[in-house]
Amino acid sequence: MCVVGPDDAGPLIVAYLAQGALTHAEADCGLPTFLCFLWAGQADYLARHIADHDLAGTADHAAKQIGLEDARRQLTREQPGSDGVTAR
Repeated sequence: MCVVGPDDAGPLIVAYLAQGALTHAEADCGLPTFLCFLWAGQADYLARHIADHDLAGTADHAAKQIGLEDARRQLTREQPGSDGVTAR
């Protein structure tokens, strides 16, 4: 369900483009913005769950903290581990 980015999404993008909804150029132009939108939504969801102490789907907040850190890193284009946090 979750594809991290264009480098990992080759088969998904090829299948989507085969449907003819967008040209390759349109997808190249729009995908980075769409990924930012998705990561922002993920960050919002996880931050709310952490703030509300909502453990839905996890035994503790550790996995949600990792997910929130992943989202922050994607949104700031930071490399894993550059902030001293061990990436999964």
